[in-house]
Amino acid sequence: MDIRELISLDDVMEELGMRSNGGLIYCMEHLKENLDDWLAEELDNYLDDDYLGFYYPGEFSRGLKIKRIHEAFYFV
Repeated sequence: MDIRELISLDDVMEELGMRSNGGLIYCMEHLKENLDDWLAEELDNYLDDDYLGFYYPGEFSRGLKIKRIHEAFYFV
C-alpha cells in the first residue's frame, strides 16, 4: 500500500504552493479524512498475521508530534 495512491506530497506542494512541512501536514489531514474509506479498503488486502511497515520521510520525531499520525497508527 502506498499513500501516494491517495495523495502525493509533490502534487500538494505544486498545486497548493505549500512547502514540505505544510504539505506533509496537509497530506496527513487528507489521510485522516479518508481513513474509513481508502485505508480500510487497503488494509482488507492484508492477512491478520501480515506485518506492515511505515515509512515517514524526514524527521520521524517531529512527525510523532502531529496528532494525525497518531490517529492513523491507532486506526491500523
